[in-house]
Amino acid sequence: MPDLAGLKSKAKLLFFILFVAFGLIWPIVPWGPLIGLFFGVYVWLWLLAFLVVVGFTWRRACLAFFTVLPLVASSVFLPALAVAPLVLLFAFLLMWYAAAKRFGVFWGFLYVVSVHLFAAVAMAVTDMLTGLATRANTVGLDPYERLDVALFLSLSAAYFAVANIVTVGLYRRFERQ
Repeated sequence: MPDLAGLKSKAKLLFFILFVAFGLIWPIVPWGPLIGLFFGVYVWLWLLAFLVVVGFTWRRACLAFFTVLPLVASSVFLPALAVAPLVLLFAFLLMWYAAAKRFGVFWGFLYVVSVHLFAAVAMAVTDMLTGLATRANTVGLDPYERLDVALFLSLSAAYFAVANIVTVGLYRRFERQ
């Protein structure tokens, strides 16, 4: 069992399992016009996974929900997609805010960037070795070949969770010195 630094309760571990497993429901459910709902929930889980490690509060969880609300609303109200690029900006700012509360403004920014870079590098290495991300992007939303997308989403979630845990461990080690 890996050392889950910062995860004190079984509920948080269950949340990480839910976050990683959420991508696997991609090929099971025919999303169709509800694709915005799927990605809205996925980004919300992404934000909550970050907050669980850095500092979870219900206020931040509600902020995360309101951040992804345009993606969720785009399932029934298509013009809501016009603000979708802002969702990612607000998600980044929320992550930076939470990390800055724990590590300070500069180190919080560095934390957010380093966690995402670790996950991106891990996915790039996986893509170079297996071609998974390339196949997932090629397949896209094809309803008959969606397993690559599900594996890509779950693997990126796992890399992100590991990156959070490892980076918090590194920060704690530097704080002790």
